[in-house]
Amino acid sequence: MQRGPRDVAGIINFMRKLIIPITAVALAATASVATAWTGARPIGGTWNGTARSVTDASVTFTVHGNISIGADGRPSGRADLGAPLNCSVRWTPVRQTAGVTTFRETVTATRSTLCEDGGRVNLSRAADGTLRYRWTKGNMASIAYLDGISGHWRGVGHPAAGGRVTTDLIVRGTVLGGIEGSVGYGPPLTCSGYWVPLSGNTPGWRRFTEVITQSHTTACVGIGTASVALRTDGRLQYRWTGGGYVTTAVLNRVAG
Repeated sequence: MQRGPRDVAGIINFMRKLIIPITAVALAATASVATAWTGARPIGGTWNGTARSVTDASVTFTVHGNISIGADGRPSGRADLGAPLNCSVRWTPVRQTAGVTTFRETVTATRSTLCEDGGRVNLSRAADGTLRYRWTKGNMASIAYLDGISGHWRGVGHPAAGGRVTTDLIVRGTVLGGIEGSVGYGPPLTCSGYWVPLSGNTPGWRRFTEVITQSHTTACVGIGTASVALRTDGRLQYRWTGGGYVTTAVLNRVAG
């Protein structure tokens, strides 16, 4: 049966009314996907620290994680969990609500029977800039405050007065979000000691009182102030002051 011009026009108008709502729904869905992970960017980067089991406070383990942010803002992560877990895991994003990003954890390699597969990891930034970590599965849970500077660092210090001094630094994040460290200096200082965290940190920087506990020369100042900050290239900016002296360095992370 042939249709007249009015019938064709009516069909066209009907199709237009049908297509416009469908298009609007498609555009809204696309916008939703594009903006779903925009709040995940603050958790991107390399994070390290010490986690404690909530169900058994005697159990602690190190967490060395790396979170990448895709072009669409979608995060993905991998982490190495230290003894007694001794395993590597992959973090797949599940959802994001109120600044908390939830991942599904999958064990990709393990050297023990203690690493649980299929847990959930919640990550969010704390007020002090650390990354709040919480792992759960059933009635089991672990918590940690991770930072970007924990680890083993090494490089060459440059005193303002001239010269060079090798610097070997180990920074450890504590379960409650604190940071402590130990340091060793090569010739001509040839000394070692520990770091005690100071309050009043500026954004991106951590300050410590350095206390020298062992020295083989008289050139090493007993107490000073050390400041470190993670650079955009992944290296550690270091500055030390004490006794009228200033030393700066750029330290590289030591693998392992």
